[in-house]
Amino acid sequence: MPFRTTGLCGVVAREDLYEQDMVLVREVCEYDGYRVRDWPDNTARVIDVGGHIGSFVRRVKNRYPDAKIITVEPDDAHKACLDINIAEYDDVQHIDMAVSYSPRPVNLYSVVSDKALNTGLSYVAEGPVALDCDGGCEHIERKVEVITLEEIANSAGWDEVDVVKLDCEGSEIGILTCCDLDRYKKFIGEWHDRAKFMSVIAARFAEGWDFRIFHDGPVGFFSLTKRT
Repeated sequence: MPFRTTGLCGVVAREDLYEQDMVLVREVCEYDGYRVRDWPDNTARVIDVGGHIGSFVRRVKNRYPDAKIITVEPDDAHKACLDINIAEYDDVQHIDMAVSYSPRPVNLYSVVSDKALNTGLSYVAEGPVALDCDGGCEHIERKVEVITLEEIANSAGWDEVDVVKLDCEGSEIGILTCCDLDRYKKFIGEWHDRAKFMSVIAARFAEGWDFRIFHDGPVGFFSLTKRT
């Protein structure tokens, strides 16, 4: 598979999916969609849920060169490009599982196509869902093993995690519902079902957390920061 350098955060993208990859590379690196510039200077431990091709890892490492990052990406379609983008970092680990609190393997639907708006549409669900694709996208289904945030942190020996980034196409609902909030200082990412997401916020984050919305809509962008 041929690759091309993007000129943003040192990210390498796929030649045959360059325009689709670049939608997310620009969002992460050029527009700083995850507000990495505003994170505390002592940010040291980061879990990246939905690693894609590694743009977020490289953006964080540009700002925090000593940060340790665990990037979680179960879609094999991204692996070759992700491996290239994280290869230079000894303190970045890739876990090829899905973050979920389900007690069993889950269905991953890989949607990586030049007919899609971008290459970040793969998702975990009980069945395929409709996506915005020009002429339709193939949904390649396979079973993937699951891991929880706590299992990830425990594997690294982390009692606390500074930032959890969530770009997981709907799985954020289950993660935020079930995770142990005592261990995390900040969540930042997207929601994909506003009503369900706001129910979780009201139930679990009404006290002790600052909630910010950067983009509101059926799909939105948010941050949750624990008050100190």
